[in-house]
Amino acid sequence: MKYFELLLAALILIVFSSCSYDVSKDQREAKTENVQIKTQTKYPARIQENQSTVLAEIEGVYGRSKEDFFIKARIIKVDENQAYSSMAIPGASYILVPSFQLDDKQKIMTSEKNKSLFGLAKLRAGDTFKAIIFFEQFKGWYIDKVLE
Repeated sequence: MKYFELLLAALILIVFSSCSYDVSKDQREAKTENVQIKTQTKYPARIQENQSTVLAEIEGVYGRSKEDFFIKARIIKVDENQAYSSMAIPGASYILVPSFQLDDKQKIMTSEKNKSLFGLAKLRAGDTFKAIIFFEQFKGWYIDKVLE
């Protein structure tokens, strides 16, 4: 009888140990999945580097000065560039902010790029301009460079 009880105890032990192994494995997988979800929430997917060469029509210029303004523009045409993905859509309207070159003290520099961006403040509704624009996640659309 003692031999039978010992054998029964060993069988029960084997059954329970295999069950507990599966449970702990499921718990590990659940923890791993939970960590992945938290990581994805904490670090959302980034938008890849993009750049669009566009012809745009001014719908309005808003701001206080040639250094502090933004433009609402409708995209007329987007030129494809194999080097960068383009996120601009023809026919869509965007709020565009000039991306001025800044010095070490975060002051707007004197440069040809900035001079052409300042010129946009003088445009009126209906005027068109050609520029390179880009989109930054959580910030919006920027005008990188005005093209002649």
